[in-house]
Amino acid sequence: MKATLLAYNINDSDKKTKLGRIFGFLGFRLVAVNKEMFNVPIGELVGTTKLEEREPYQGDELTEEMLVIGTDKEDDLNKALLLMRDEKISVALKAMITPNNQSWSGIDLYHEIKKEHEYMKKMEAERKQD
Repeated sequence: MKATLLAYNINDSDKKTKLGRIFGFLGFRLVAVNKEMFNVPIGELVGTTKLEEREPYQGDELTEEMLVIGTDKEDDLNKALLLMRDEKISVALKAMITPNNQSWSGIDLYHEIKKEHEYMKKMEAERKQD
């Protein structure tokens, strides 16, 4: 798999440009996922499985920005996240492509990482109270 960044709901043109510059510099292919493709499995979007025809997504579940990062090089991931921090680019929902989630649609992955994100925020708030 070629290193790939799937970008969902990144509508701010400055943020999109900066993400393209950062990930492009590291050799990633940037894919801006259109709403109609939110139901397409991650593996199809990154090219690890064959792209199949399906009805365009019509729902409104995935409303937040989300990045899905596919790379075999952990060093590239760390560099990208560091450069994002340096450029003050914040995207709360981020996930790595794994063998397990390649068959999930963007919607399925969104629900999973949203749940994890909410849990982590709750744990952080509880830690601050102690």
